[in-house]
Amino acid sequence: MNTTSKIAIWTGAAACAAAVGFIGLKTLMDTAIRREIPFRQKQYEEKAKRTQEESPYADAFREARAWLDAQNPEEIQIRSHDGLTLKGHLIKSPDAVRTAVYLHGWRENWNTNLGLVARFLAEHHTNVLLPEMRSHGASEGEYIGFGVLERRDLQEWADFASARFPDLPLYLGGVSMGAAACLMASDLPLPANVRGIIADSGYTSPKEILTHYYSSRTILPEWPVMSLENQLVKLYAGYRLDECSAIEALRHNKKIPVLFIHGDSDKLVPLAMSLENYLACSAPKELVIVEGAGHGMSFLVDKETCEDALLRFFARCDRA
Repeated sequence: MNTTSKIAIWTGAAACAAAVGFIGLKTLMDTAIRREIPFRQKQYEEKAKRTQEESPYADAFREARAWLDAQNPEEIQIRSHDGLTLKGHLIKSPDAVRTAVYLHGWRENWNTNLGLVARFLAEHHTNVLLPEMRSHGASEGEYIGFGVLERRDLQEWADFASARFPDLPLYLGGVSMGAAACLMASDLPLPANVRGIIADSGYTSPKEILTHYYSSRTILPEWPVMSLENQLVKLYAGYRLDECSAIEALRHNKKIPVLFIHGDSDKLVPLAMSLENYLACSAPKELVIVEGAGHGMSFLVDKETCEDALLRFFARCDRA
């Protein structure tokens, strides 16, 4: 075999390896942030749904969803900062003393994991606005922003809620990615009546949570995988995974109090991330750790502790 043939073979092999690597990284990215998800992720989500249906809390989930449906919430529509139509659902309390905008988690929706807390809030004189985040449900968008884009959307929702209920204190809350979006929005210009943030199972940054997510499911090294993923996300979705973080936002937030809630058995978003966020926060803060609670399950595992923490938080912040 002559030298020219060897070069051609090695060049072809390198091109094939690069193509396979690109496909693999693109699949990882699609699994994390694209609305239309790969087949294996669909299988994973179907398994997670079956697990939820078979869990000891299945009846509580069903009851919470039924309660949400029975409220006949007002359908809300706004435009995002980049021109997307975003949908939301407003449950008005007849004797409201506050308003809460509450965000769902990654690949969840307004009526899948927020029913329990929404019902508690509504029963305690709170208007509850439940947005469908971009690239979820009826809201537009092809790519999930992991909080980078959603924090800007939250500004729009907060402005809407403040204009609709200008004389009431306003709270921003969320679970998982929704919590992280709230934390990352804490140093943005927000309405003057925002009195607090409630962050249940929030992570530190998009880059850190995806690094954790990939490392728990693959054997790929952090470098150069995350560097290449960052470039792909920028190319396809228009943002970088490392362009903002909850930790940096919380360091600059010296005014808005934050209530952190996290289960000590969370395997998707480690408790250590809420601890880092808590330590970084410059504003008044409280951390509630729920023993035995998995990801986003604190209100199910220890409802009384979480509800007591919320009521204390409101009592401190409503008239601040």
